[in-house]
Amino acid sequence: MYTDILSELTTALGKLYTLEESIVYADRLEQHDLRSKQALLISEVIQSLQDVENSIKREYHFTAPKHFTPLIHA
Repeated sequence: MYTDILSELTTALGKLYTLEESIVYADRLEQHDLRSKQALLISEVIQSLQDVENSIKREYHFTAPKHFTPLIHA
């Protein structure tokens, strides 16, 4: 499970680095096309991070200790 999360985070980070590089080294002639690609990369990263968030929440839900309140008899 944790290797899946790590893999998703690594993929998302790679996309962010690609986006950063495209912004820094942008060619003005390809500006419109570049913005479309940047928007797509941002959407993919957001989706990846949401998937990671959901995976972590699911994992925590299944592994979290169950708390029971003791019954008090009067």
